[in-house]
Amino acid sequence: MKAVRTGVRPDGRQLAPVMPWHAYGNMTDQDAQALASYIKAMKPMKNKVPPLSGPTEKAPGPYMTVVVPQ
Repeated sequence: MKAVRTGVRPDGRQLAPVMPWHAYGNMTDQDAQALASYIKAMKPMKNKVPPLSGPTEKAPGPYMTVVVPQ
């Protein structure tokens, strides 16, 4: 739930600007739980997601990373 509300993953990486957490930041606990339940109930998609890359690694394919100041 923290990532949805703050745009920060449990490991500390920021999801911004991809994650629209500003739009979800004021959700109630009940709304956040309902959203999580809905997403978990969806049938998984079959697609390959590019791996995460660090600041010194080249990102695979046409993938753009934006660094947001802390």
